[in-house]
Amino acid sequence: MYQPNIPAATDQISSSQADIQGNFQAINTYLAVDHAAFSSADAGHHYFTQGAAPTAADATHVGIYAKALGGNPELYINKTATQIPFTAASKAATGYTYLPSGIILQWGTANILTAGTVVNFPMAFPTACLNVQLTMHSDASVNYFLMAQNLAAASFTGYSTTRSGGASNAAVYYFAIGY
Repeated sequence: MYQPNIPAATDQISSSQADIQGNFQAINTYLAVDHAAFSSADAGHHYFTQGAAPTAADATHVGIYAKALGGNPELYINKTATQIPFTAASKAATGYTYLPSGIILQWGTANILTAGTVVNFPMAFPTACLNVQLTMHSDASVNYFLMAQNLAAASFTGYSTTRSGGASNAAVYYFAIGY
């Protein structure tokens, strides 16, 4: 049985190790239970599988499973037949992360020209890009106007101009939200 107060702040590892191991076993017991198939009318409230994704889900159930993504093991949530990587991320200067809700955040840098520059995201959004924010990261002495248009699943078009309306080559950070 799971013991929520183990370990206590004053416990010594030598005296509480067995209790901690018992908690891990209890958690595994809870997660390893698959009450019913996803397609069953009397399906349970939680599922855990390892390997392949569950075959179906409805609006009232969520499944958790693990599988490889790009050769790396990832934890997924299967919600209303949408597979959401729960732990996938790229923590690089140009990268992305998934939120459990299915929202994806992406970021990076680009050189934006007055005539427009197509900027490709690190990965395409499965459905749509909702918003792109641009922020200058060079030549702070010049006042630039920046704009993002043509938001697409894989890219956006950025435009820049100086305050006086002159041509520019603006080095920018971008931050995009989509799903």
